[in-house]
Amino acid sequence: MKPDREHADFINTMDAIPDNAIDFELSPGASISGKITANGQPYAGAKVSAFSTQTNSWGSTKTLSDGTYLIEGIDTVNDFIIEAARSSDSAPFYYNTNSTTRERAFASMVSTVDERHRTGIDLEINDFEIIGGLVKDQKSKPLSGIWISVWSEIQQSGFGTFTKEDGSFLIEDLPKSSDYQVTAEPDVSLPYISQTKTSISSNNSSIVFTLYTGWTLSGKVLDIHGNGINAAEIELKSISKQINRWIITQSDGTFTIKGLANAKDYILSVISSDSSSYVAYHEYAMAIESNISKTIVLQIGESIKGHVYQEDGSTPLSNIIITAFSSSQMRWVRPVQITMAFTKSKTSPMHLIMY
Repeated sequence: MKPDREHADFINTMDAIPDNAIDFELSPGASISGKITANGQPYAGAKVSAFSTQTNSWGSTKTLSDGTYLIEGIDTVNDFIIEAARSSDSAPFYYNTNSTTRERAFASMVSTVDERHRTGIDLEINDFEIIGGLVKDQKSKPLSGIWISVWSEIQQSGFGTFTKEDGSFLIEDLPKSSDYQVTAEPDVSLPYISQTKTSISSNNSSIVFTLYTGWTLSGKVLDIHGNGINAAEIELKSISKQINRWIITQSDGTFTIKGLANAKDYILSVISSDSSSYVAYHEYAMAIESNISKTIVLQIGESIKGHVYQEDGSTPLSNIIITAFSSSQMRWVRPVQITMAFTKSKTSPMHLIMY
């Protein structure tokens, strides 16, 4: 048995050897238990989750009629975050040794290292305030699948949900506040412009968004031979309109970004995948005041390759970040792998920085 996916053994189903001895040996694992109360009373049916960033170990359960819960079969680690929510549309509560918190950053980590079966991890949930409403288009047609997010700077708390088939949305169990920012964010495939409302008080279920159709940016990303580049990353940003859209090209290099507002400060960036060696494309102060179609040709870049050793000149060093900078092009390149793409320039050297 291997502890994670990265160390798993491959199974070959294309040979003549029968694959009939793929056995697993499972251990009971650690556990976390406790009680959920609401306004001092046991709360039944609350969803309680435990998550470890270290190992991606995760477990979930629902509280019983007496408010108790038990999460079993989880890893032995020291960084579990315990989260409780009344429903999938409810903002979560997090376990803290002093008192339940609404902000994940203030959650206390629960360890199953010294004590494999932790008990008494209790949470008190309250402040059941709501924000809800309706999202429709210009013709009053309800819009489903629109992402609605809320955030309070005062409470440092928020949550999100998608609109239902009738265009309605409801976010429950929010801390009481009068400064909520509520945003309706359509998917990039939809033609609607995102919209934000500010200074919204909780316990308001009559917020109405009317979304308007925006402009579309479409086109192709090609190589110098006219072939479409698959899975190139495209990012489009506007500071004035607080727009940040991200999408990847299709197999033929085509892309479409919809729902764009009028602006003259768009920044368009196109970056090929890590396995490619194309030079990144950037366009600044781009105006979008109508539907636009663009053809973007990515140039083949040169590469810098080498090795990094310790002072003895023979012992290799791994996980060293290599960054290249060209003063003539004012271009930084900081790759995931030690292979960099940049336009060719014989008169201006590239400066390498290692850290």
